[in-house]
Amino acid sequence: MKNKINEFYLFKVWAMTVVIAPVFSFMLLEFELKGQMEGSGLIGFMIICILGGGLYTIPTLLFCYLIFFIIKERIISLLRLKAILILIAEISLIITNYLVWGPSKYYMNGDFSGIESTIAYCLAVLIVGILFKIELPPIPKNLSPKKPWEH
Repeated sequence: MKNKINEFYLFKVWAMTVVIAPVFSFMLLEFELKGQMEGSGLIGFMIICILGGGLYTIPTLLFCYLIFFIIKERIISLLRLKAILILIAEISLIITNYLVWGPSKYYMNGDFSGIESTIAYCLAVLIVGILFKIELPPIPKNLSPKKPWEH
């Protein structure tokens, strides 16, 4: 591949997803409860969601890094690489959410918490994955390191 790939792209997407997904979760929960939630519990809710989300999305991050290092030299288009990584992350998150929440949280007795979490994390990955650049910007010639024999 001719372009320089940002090796930290996946980490940045993961970190921002872990921070943004709880906001989406709160919005979905607020919508479901029709404004019955108190604003005072928001900070605690966000901290628990960020810490918990960070822990349970680590398998997705590791799996995406594995795939990234396997296919990065085989894919010619950076846009295609980005799309594949986002799709793999989405599928991994759906599987992880299902394993963490279990089938009882996917509309069993009116409980939608598994679906809400899945939607929040998948939406966050999609948005952040599209917004971050996978390509490193070129180094300007005046900032590139000179070799000792070049003066």
